[in-house]
Amino acid sequence: MPTETPPAVPWPPTGRFEGLADFQSAVRDVLMAATARHARQMWWLSPNFEGWPLESTELLDSLSVWARTGTVRLHWIANDFDGLRRQMPRLVRWRQQWDHVVSCQRPDGEVAASLSPSGVLVDDDL
Repeated sequence: MPTETPPAVPWPPTGRFEGLADFQSAVRDVLMAATARHARQMWWLSPNFEGWPLESTELLDSLSVWARTGTVRLHWIANDFDGLRRQMPRLVRWRQQWDHVVSCQRPDGEVAASLSPSGVLVDDDL
């Protein structure tokens, strides 16, 4: 019996979003597509990651598979990581387990003031 190949993940994800639910769906879609494509590096940028859908078991499982390759790097850039620690315990545990592929940075000065809106950058040059 032939095995089914998973459906292709559209890349880059496209479309506009309005409101929190659409934003969360767009972020989830981008991150799931990036991990499925085995992107080499991702940069997550946000003042504080409030509203990001980073507690999803499906997303964390996908990030774990991605991180296992050992050739990837996740860069978190935020003004404040404290809310993330309080509101996203599963993500914090994931980050502790995969510390060797994650860097967390707080920008200063002008860069910190302009860290909005949130965004995801992906290096998928395979």
